[in-house]
Amino acid sequence: MYDSAYNLRATIRIVAMELCRWDAIPERLWKGETNQSAEEFRQDHMDYFVNPDPLFEFVAYYFEKVPADGVR
Repeated sequence: MYDSAYNLRATIRIVAMELCRWDAIPERLWKGETNQSAEEFRQDHMDYFVNPDPLFEFVAYYFEKVPADGVR
C-alpha cells in the first residue's frame, strides 16, 4: 500500500474475497472496517459505490499485513 505521495507504507496479502450484497453486509466486513453497524458501513461507502440499490453486489477483500521479513 502506498500513501498519497506514492511512498510504500505497507505490504498486504489478500486472504479471502467474498461476494456481498448491499442489503446484507456481513458482520465480519463492517466490523473489519471498524464500523459499529452495517448501516454505518453503508453510509461510509454510499458515495464510493454511487448510491447502490439494495440488490447491488460487490466483492469484499479481506487482507492481512505482511511482516517485513515476508513470513507469516
